[in-house]
Amino acid sequence: MVGQQGAAAGRLLETLAAVAATLAKAGNWTDVAPSVLAQLAVALHASRAYLFRVHEVSGLGLGQTCVVDWAAPGLPPLTGDVRNTDEDLTAGDPVLMAWAKRRRRGETISGHTRDLSGYLRDDFEYQGIRSFLSTPLMVRGVWWGHLGFDDCAREREWTAEEVAFLETSARLVAAAAERSDTSLVASETSRTAMLASALDAVVTIDEAGRILEFNPAAEATFGFRRDEAIGRLLTDTIVPPQHCRGHAEGFRKYLSGGRSRILAQRLEIEGRRADGSEFPVELTITEVRAEGRRFFTAYLRDITERRQSLAALAESEARFRALVHDQTES
Repeated sequence: MVGQQGAAAGRLLETLAAVAATLAKAGNWTDVAPSVLAQLAVALHASRAYLFRVHEVSGLGLGQTCVVDWAAPGLPPLTGDVRNTDEDLTAGDPVLMAWAKRRRRGETISGHTRDLSGYLRDDFEYQGIRSFLSTPLMVRGVWWGHLGFDDCAREREWTAEEVAFLETSARLVAAAAERSDTSLVASETSRTAMLASALDAVVTIDEAGRILEFNPAAEATFGFRRDEAIGRLLTDTIVPPQHCRGHAEGFRKYLSGGRSRILAQRLEIEGRRADGSEFPVELTITEVRAEGRRFFTAYLRDITERRQSLAALAESEARFRALVHDQTES
């Protein structure tokens, strides 16, 4: 068994090395994308490999389209199928909308079709999918699309090695997209739509800690206009004063080669508004490295109402327990 696991891991590593070499040599990564997906799917014994692109859909808002895929013999392709073209991510199926939020946060998604419901279950059953695994592609710190695999032959639990294989593959494809002028132009044309439609505040900083992006939700959440926030240090803008020193020291240590305890984790911290007031926020951070630079994108959500609801619930439970205690004592 150990030998089989080692051989499988070796096969995946060899495939990643071959894919990296193929993408590095390509003038435009889209020219080799079909063969790359085929290599990835075969190495993982998957029935399909696919790449969806997020983009603006006229009259709808944010949508996604399958731009390239590979399918095992006998399976229909995803590209060209109306179900996988201009799928609405803003007001359609609630699970698909929830997945869009998770992908903005950099989360990998996996599961079985039998556990889905509604539109997504119908769609996946139509495509013969039994198990699925996908991870977002981040290009220049912005959610660009997602790369994924389907198993149409059996239900499977994706191993940690297989998830790591997918996530590494996604980083290789994202890096290739960043190097491609054509892809960057396309990325810029949809960048505004993606940021504007995000329900979470999206704040991107560089390795100096200066703000590079501040979307409309961030403006509404923190009270700064985008033009006021761009170029400012994060610690001088939305971090409470008592936390600035700890944030700066932790950031410096990580950039110097230390380990991070917060990347890709969902945390609850305190934020600061333009008027100086502080409030609780939920935070997730992703990192993107490109052309020797390092960029960090934070996805933040005001959770004041959640905190208040939990406090009210705890107070109600305490009153109920006190009432029960008084009745039993009388």
